[in-house]
Formats: sequence, structure tokens, C-alpha cells
Amino acid sequence: MTETSPVAARRRRTVLIVSATVLAAAVAYGFLRSRPPAEAAAPGAAAAPASGVALPQGASQLSFIVTARTEEVELPLTAPLNARVAVAEDRTARVFSPLVGRVLRLAAAPGDTVPAGATLADIDAPDLGQASADARRAEADADLRRKALARARTLLDAEVLPRREFEVAQAEAAAADAEVQRARQRLQSLAPRGASGQTLALRTPVAGVVTERHATPGLEVRPDAEQPLFVVSDLSRLWLLIDLPEQELGKFRVGDRIEVSVDAWPEERFSATVSRIAPVLDPQTRRVQVRCDLPNADGRLRPEMFARAHVLSDSGQRVLRLPTSALVSDGLYTAVFVQTASGQFSKRRVKALRQDAREAYVQPAEPDGLRGGDTVVVRGALLLDAELGEAK
Repeated sequence: MTETSPVAARRRRTVLIVSATVLAAAVAYGFLRSRPPAEAAAPGAAAAPASGVALPQGASQLSFIVTARTEEVELPLTAPLNARVAVAEDRTARVFSPLVGRVLRLAAAPGDTVPAGATLADIDAPDLGQASADARRAEADADLRRKALARARTLLDAEVLPRREFEVAQAEAAAADAEVQRARQRLQSLAPRGASGQTLALRTPVAGVVTERHATPGLEVRPDAEQPLFVVSDLSRLWLLIDLPEQELGKFRVGDRIEVSVDAWPEERFSATVSRIAPVLDPQTRRVQVRCDLPNADGRLRPEMFARAHVLSDSGQRVLRLPTSALVSDGLYTAVFVQTASGQFSKRRVKALRQDAREAYVQPAEPDGLRGGDTVVVRGALLLDAELGEAK
């Protein structure tokens, strides 16, 4: 008895499919066996490191890549705080004329370095001449009173002069001596190094740099002027003034170390020390002013510069600092590209501890990861990340 036609048809189709599959596998095997071995890599071509990118010399992508070195630093306690460099008021003198007068000559200009006691300007001051004349008149009167007292003592000893008249002469001589003392002190306060007629030598009480001058030849001056004629300041030590947000107040203490950076030297870091924390908040800004002592022996910092300040922790925890632009997202992780050789870049994971728009503080997230002094890509990291994604 023969099989039904549908069953026979299915068996024939199965046989045909199996035969075709075997034939295709045989053809593919023969093709692979007949292929010549792959050509060796061209001499000089860089092999890509694991989890990295290799760009040949002269590749256009290299022109978009900028690198920088990582630095090992202490971890700051705060995000960067806005600050301002100012002159140290306890090392600054604002010099006014003590008398009404007129400027005759200027002896110092802005930017000049002057010692304490140096003459800044000569001023024609009639009151100085009057004070000098008063001192001379007082001395002459005192000399006359002393001579009268000497005569009175002689007459008293001869019992010719009543004691009462002697005591009057004695009181007049004492009063004359007191007037001499007053006149001399007045003249000394106006002209500590002596007076020449009525010309007043205006001197600086501190050593430093002339930072401001508002005097001109012929200018009429007076003691109650609103603006000083000269400002002299010692710029070897400055103040750093930080307007501290209220929520950061607990992180600052007198004596804390502050790390300072300025736009003029973005790669440099300067050190300051907290010297005073204001006892009250500014009611308008709700901020506390923190004053720091800022050494400036080399004179690179200037008053009124804007700065950024970090307070450093006491833990001594060391981290790596690099530009924030070097960070790229790697899924749940953060990574950077390290230049390991010319045209070769390796992707390494890091743990970001603190970052802002400019800088990031990180730790390596894997053994043999990022280290201080490594060269990282700070511009073009996204380009390398895209190249790596295409290679995968």
C-alpha cells in the first residue's frame, strides 16, 4: 500500500533542505580554505590599547585634542568661593595734609617704592610758619622769665624781696617753660624732622608702594579733605576677602589654610591663612566676610584682583586635580582618556569627589588607574569616546 501524497511531499522537502545546507557548508569551507593569509599590518601603524584609541600620525583628529597633566593635591572642603584681593589696612597709610596750604612740589609718583619717613610732597603752609614763630617766641619769653627768677632769688637771699614776689616770679617761669614745651610739641607734630620756614615736608609713616596719588602742583589742601593726598601700602602681604555663604560658615576656622587661584596665573596656586571671621552677617547678602592673610613676596598679586578660594581639609587626603572638561561619562562611571604614547589614548575610570565648572578632584576607580603627572585629554575627549564606540 503506497503512502499518501502529502506525507511523501513533506519527506521530499526535508531531504532537499538538508542536502542544500550540506552543500552550502561545503562551499563555504572550500572558499575559506582557498583564501590567502591576511597581509601584515603596515609598518608604523599603532595598535590600539585595550579600552583605548590609536590615531595614526597626521590624523585630522589630533588637531582637536588638547592635553594637560594631572596634579596630586589635598582635597578641598568647599567648592571654589568668590574672593577679592585687597591691601592690608594695618600696613597701609592714607596721608592727609595736617595744615591748610598749597602743594609746591611732588616727590613721589604712583608705583614708587618709598621707605618710612620719605617725603611725598612739599606744601606751603602758613600755619607752620606761625607754629615755628610761636615756638621761638615761647623760648624767648621763657628765657626772660628764668632770668627774672634768678634775680628774684638773689634779692630774696639778701632779704630785700618779699617771698610773695619771689613765688610769683617762680610761677611765671614755670608757666613759660610749659608754653615752650607745648609750642615745641606742636611744631614737632607738624614737622618731625624740623621746619624750613613755612614749607611742610609731607612724609609717609610706613614703608611700601605709592598706590594712589591725588595731589597736583598748586592744589589747595586742608586737614578735613575727603580724599587723601597719597596712599602708601606694603604690598608684600595682602588681604584676601571672602564673602562666605551662611551654609559654609561651619567649615571655616581661624588658622585654616586657604588655596587661592587667580585668572592672571591660572596654573598657579597661592596660600593664605584665615585670620578673622566677621562676628555678624551682612543683612543684605546674608554672607559673612572672612579675612585671610595672603603673602605676596614676589609681588605678582595685585589689590582688587578677583580670586577663587578653597579651604583645605586637615585630613591630608590626597587626590588628583584636573580640568572638568577631561571627564566623560562611561555609563554609571566617569572616565578620562590618558595619553600613553604619541597618538595612543587609554580610557581609565575615575571617581569624581568634587567638581565645578573649571576643575575636578578625582581618585582612580581601578588598580593601576590614573596617577599624578599623567597626561589627560582636556579637549577632544568626547571625540575619542566616539571613536572608541565605533571601534567596538
